[in-house]
Amino acid sequence: MDAAEEQEDDAITTGTGSSKLCEYLRVLAAFRRQCEVQGKYREAKRAHEQLQRLFREEEDRRCQEWLDRHALERKEMEGTHEQQVYDFHGRWAAFLDEYKRTSEASIQAMKVRHAEELGRLIESESEQEGRDDKGAPLCSSSSSSLASFSSFSSTLSSLTTSGSSTIATTTAVTPSPKLSRELLELRRKEQRMVQQHKYNEANKIKKLADRLEAKERKRSEEGHTTAISRKQDKLRLQQQTELQALRARIATKRMKHEKHRLEDGRKLAQRNRNLLLVLKGKQNVEATAAFACIRRELEGIVAGGAAAVAAGAGEGEEDEQMLEVVMVVVVA
Repeated sequence: MDAAEEQEDDAITTGTGSSKLCEYLRVLAAFRRQCEVQGKYREAKRAHEQLQRLFREEEDRRCQEWLDRHALERKEMEGTHEQQVYDFHGRWAAFLDEYKRTSEASIQAMKVRHAEELGRLIESESEQEGRDDKGAPLCSSSSSSLASFSSFSSTLSSLTTSGSSTIATTTAVTPSPKLSRELLELRRKEQRMVQQHKYNEANKIKKLADRLEAKERKRSEEGHTTAISRKQDKLRLQQQTELQALRARIATKRMKHEKHRLEDGRKLAQRNRNLLLVLKGKQNVEATAAFACIRRELEGIVAGGAAAVAAGAGEGEEDEQMLEVVMVVVVA
């Protein structure tokens, strides 16, 4: 096609719009039919080729408008879906962060409570140990006599070792909270020796009893320390188990939250895909109907132009001007 024909086509398609192009198609179809009637087959062929080209271009243009409109609708829906997904992940991230802070606060509160419980246990055991250190009577029936004998035997021991005539004042022996039967028997023998004025034998028995009492007191203190340690270890193990159980519950609940997050995310994605598929299906139906309507409309315009020639129409001033333009384009 030469430059004049291209310039005319551009003027038609970019002029007053689709209405003028449709009028041009109608006149071009009428010109083609007129050429056929008059036997001008060369001009009819060129008019037919130009008519087919313009017909396809107009049809493609109108169809593309529908496609562009549908693409814009899909893009808007996809943008809405992207915003929904963004908001979804933002809400879940905020929820999990808050759950993490709450869980850490619960763990810290439990650690503080455990430290307080252990402190109370240690304080209680220290108070109990202080009460035990005050001592208890060896026997309710012989406590006063044993205390008097203890003071006398200490004095006797100092006289026999140093030969001094001065009597030294001594402190009474603190008895063990729990004394063995053997120790009690030695103390009774010691008392009987004193009552019989057998001081040498009483002193020997006293030394044996003192050594045995020191041994038993040490063993009792060690046992008491071991018992306290066991109580503390038991409490620590119980607290550790409780803390592990709390952490396990927190981890299990977090896994449930993560599972719900994945499920909700899959549901949201599936919902968006379904909505997009529904929209595409609706657009396909609309496009099919629209394309068929466009073709029928254009074919009706072309058929109307040919029918007008057959009926002798087309004698208006505008039709004559348009026909002259068509003749110039086709013949050129």
